[in-house]
Amino acid sequence: MEAPVLNDIKLEELRALIRQSLVPLINNDYVLLDLPYYENPGDTLIWEGTLNFLGELPWKMRYATGKDNYRKPHVGKGTVVLLQGGGNWGDLWPEHQRFRERVIREFPDNPVVVLPQSVHYDDTENLRRDAAFLKDYPNVVICLRDKHSFEILSDVVPNRLLLVPDMAFFVDARKYADEVEEGDGTLYLRRVDKEAPPRLCKEIPADADVHDWPTIERWPQELHDGLRRKLRRCRKIKRWTGIDLSGKSIDRYWHDVMRPAYLRSGIGFISRYSIIYSTRLHVTILGMLLGKKVHVLDNSYGKTKNLLDTWL
Repeated sequence: MEAPVLNDIKLEELRALIRQSLVPLINNDYVLLDLPYYENPGDTLIWEGTLNFLGELPWKMRYATGKDNYRKPHVGKGTVVLLQGGGNWGDLWPEHQRFRERVIREFPDNPVVVLPQSVHYDDTENLRRDAAFLKDYPNVVICLRDKHSFEILSDVVPNRLLLVPDMAFFVDARKYADEVEEGDGTLYLRRVDKEAPPRLCKEIPADADVHDWPTIERWPQELHDGLRRKLRRCRKIKRWTGIDLSGKSIDRYWHDVMRPAYLRSGIGFISRYSIIYSTRLHVTILGMLLGKKVHVLDNSYGKTKNLLDTWL
């Protein structure tokens, strides 16, 4: 299927729906957890869109980090706990599901908001297990970014569920695209991870470039070398003073260096093409934001089509 055109009017409608759902829930200072400290620019687009949305609110971000760098922050019971949205609710990426459970356990009296997620389970026993866990935590609100995901959880989860568009619709992609030269080639974006579709697509033009995200195909060594240098300095400081600054250094480096670098890398990559065949949801969304002609091939379980059918 071909992705629909995303004009400015429709984009603002999607952003208005996000505001309508989330603004009443985020009524105090907040923490933002499970940030994508890994090499997927699609999840970085979600992070960027979330920051742009949160920047419209009067509240302060008290703490923000990825799951592997997380330490429970000392915050009051009114602080809102936000968990990054994405496509990792279920048993395909269990490390994120277990991290969310850890955070929910640690904040039983705080409002917890799971930002827009797609849901997929290979094993319904895992779905029932997760639903049984959530029944003890009525403080948790779960946002789903497509009707199919909403239906999966609505049958078994007692918590409040909301249908909310993907946070990447808050990204101003053209701000970054102005820095790169537009191209007219054809791209077959073929994902290479566990969500890859089971069959290769036969519709791809013979002259198409075949790639996954550049940061997945080529580890951005120079960026991670910079982080390693910072961590070496932190270890020296800890030996001399006993003060461990590594967690703060990791957070600052991902926020100030890696996040904008991944955004520029991903947007610059997509900008080189005028026609895109995509097996990744956020390549589809980014292509639409940049006005590209996008053919949706989808991932292994229909994540992109579910979202497009819901909102577009």
